[in-house]
Amino acid sequence: MSIGGELRYSSGGMSPVRPLIVIAFLPFLAWCQTPGLVYSRVLPVFSGGNITSGIVSAIAADAAGNTYLTGSTENPAFPVTAGAPQTTFGGGTCTAPTYNPLLPPTSYPCDDAFILELDPHGNVVFGTYLGGSAFDEATGIAVDSAGNIYVAGTAGRNFPTTTGGPFGSSTSASAFLAKINPATGLVYSYLIPGLGGKVSVAVDAQGDVYFAGDYSGFATTPGALQGKGGIVVGKLNAAGTKLVYGAQFGGTSGVLGEAAAGIAVDSSGNAYIAGTTSSTDFPTTTGAFQTTLPGRFAAAFVAKLNASGSALVYGTYLGGSDLEIASQIRLDAQGDAYVLGLSDSTDFPLTPGAFQTANTDIGYTGFLSKFKPDGSSLVFSTYIAGAFGFSTGTNPLFSVGSFDIDSAGDVFLTGQAGSGFPVTPGATQSCLAGGGSDIFVAEFTPQGKLSAASYLGGSGGDSAQVIAVNPDGTVTVAGRSWSPDFPVTMGPEPWIDYVVARLQIADASRPEKPCMSLALQNGASFIEGPVAPGELVTLRGNHFGPDTGQPATVDSTGRLPAALAGVRVFFDTTPAPLLYVQSQQINLQAPFELAGKKSTSIHVEYQGVSSRTAQIAVEDAAPDFFRRLPSQQGVIFNSDGSLNSPSNPAAVGSAVWILGTGGGLFTPPIPTGAMAPFTPLSKLALTPTVRIDAGIPAQVQYAGSSPTAPSGVFQINFVVPPVGTYSSTHTVDVTIGPGYTNPLQTVSIAIGQ
Repeated sequence: MSIGGELRYSSGGMSPVRPLIVIAFLPFLAWCQTPGLVYSRVLPVFSGGNITSGIVSAIAADAAGNTYLTGSTENPAFPVTAGAPQTTFGGGTCTAPTYNPLLPPTSYPCDDAFILELDPHGNVVFGTYLGGSAFDEATGIAVDSAGNIYVAGTAGRNFPTTTGGPFGSSTSASAFLAKINPATGLVYSYLIPGLGGKVSVAVDAQGDVYFAGDYSGFATTPGALQGKGGIVVGKLNAAGTKLVYGAQFGGTSGVLGEAAAGIAVDSSGNAYIAGTTSSTDFPTTTGAFQTTLPGRFAAAFVAKLNASGSALVYGTYLGGSDLEIASQIRLDAQGDAYVLGLSDSTDFPLTPGAFQTANTDIGYTGFLSKFKPDGSSLVFSTYIAGAFGFSTGTNPLFSVGSFDIDSAGDVFLTGQAGSGFPVTPGATQSCLAGGGSDIFVAEFTPQGKLSAASYLGGSGGDSAQVIAVNPDGTVTVAGRSWSPDFPVTMGPEPWIDYVVARLQIADASRPEKPCMSLALQNGASFIEGPVAPGELVTLRGNHFGPDTGQPATVDSTGRLPAALAGVRVFFDTTPAPLLYVQSQQINLQAPFELAGKKSTSIHVEYQGVSSRTAQIAVEDAAPDFFRRLPSQQGVIFNSDGSLNSPSNPAAVGSAVWILGTGGGLFTPPIPTGAMAPFTPLSKLALTPTVRIDAGIPAQVQYAGSSPTAPSGVFQINFVVPPVGTYSSTHTVDVTIGPGYTNPLQTVSIAIGQ
């Protein structure tokens, strides 16, 4: 028997066992300690009223390293500060439809907009609600050199406003623009009639304020650009008393319409707007990068509006043959415009040497493009997703949240990534913590080359929506965490709430340390979950084993080793038998001695250096079946000992057998780390139930050890029952005591007549 990249089983007492079982070792990553973490804390915008309530939508940073966040919250315990413009939650009741049309809509507290300022250490400097008795959300934020905060977004009923503004009075307007001084309060707050969509905001060195959104009857000003399209841009003077210009531009809008996504302003007062259009007559300019709609649905656009708001300096499409959506725009000191968005095209315009050259996602993938100052060509353009995703069969898990740039033109990007994300040496967290996804943070040079990258997260799913780069080169990210063990440095653990963290992405001079996932995977299915006594499991990580994989061999007593190539794994204080060790993956057997425990502490030692400890729940059984990866075809043997497959189905009424792990204890017991003997055969201590297609019971003839296999492997022999149709897509699942196979990722069996 060879243990590691493959397991070979010879024939046992119950059924002939001739074929080869291959257990694939995917390059899966996990969690590590966080030496580069400056601070991390909960951002309590969610209180459980409605799972869709509460969001962090925008972020800004100032020259002193303070962070400013905005979005919406329905949490009455949001950290407001004394003397803030609004210290109590605005309230109101909102409703949401249910999935069952026969049930009434559910009610929950409406969100208020919020504004929060944190100092460089993560302490709250200023916090306020901003909202009325209906749904309110801020979607854009900016800060000036004097510390004034500008927010824009969507307003509902009774939104707090001030008098004397340039927009007149309106009770039906749905967009707002507000200026807040943390020391003195609300400077102004205006509703903007005729403006809709995602409202973004920017401020220039003189304190003039720029906003962009979607046209919904907005009244333009004389002398400003008077277009026919769906994009609105406005400029307000520093005092907030005059609308310097209100412009409109765009096309006649195709099937998907037009929408603004973001605005930026240069030192001369030119405004840069990014968005999405399906108009074939969008106002592009001569010499621009793309002057005709490139796709069949919609494309991103980038437009530069002159300082007086009277004309476009340039206007261009950005896209491939399918559909693109712009989400954000940034501007460097040279006037280069950077655009982030999503692409559904396989021919999105890329530049030579792009970081990622193919759209491998099923659906949208991210893109990042940098334009020259005149909008005529691209400095760099790349896909930025797909390659980072762990595919569960169809769609890799990766999404782009936000980006920022520093004074040197370096790009800082964040979002959500699964396994395979290309971390760099000295990363703050060099591996995926578990839960399928973590926050990712990455830095690219002004030429679009990756220079630093790291994960950040816990054992649940984590994602980031916004990022800001600080003057010292650290970044601040904010997003949602579903991890009870997200690495916080102050306050409580998050457990389904937003988090904000400031970190150094990577330090190449920092020594690499063992990094271990906070979640275990069943060794047959690679699905995360609790552990059962004796189960074969897989740990994911980084730098916790040799670069070249080392399979184990049994010793003279027929046992697996507890130390291999400098690696040891401990369940509490008990060393675990090892099957395979490598720098990113360890296969091992959980001790049968876990029986009776509710949880266990696991850590890895490599060359004498320990990883962080993970707390894993223990169940009496946590079964799953081996697969013929990468398919979901189970490792199932027909009655003649041949491997079951679509071309070799099992007949109804015949006996087949299947292998799995996580079945729990055996009777009589088999020692941890031993190979199961031919005699005596050990039966599973808990009774299994096998079903075909989630409901058709199958008669179990035998359920127990599989001779010559590691003692954590179980074998179940069952009779194939009659089924309605005969195909290669029937599913097989098992319940063993309290444990059952994952209903979302069942294995398949081929059945013939």
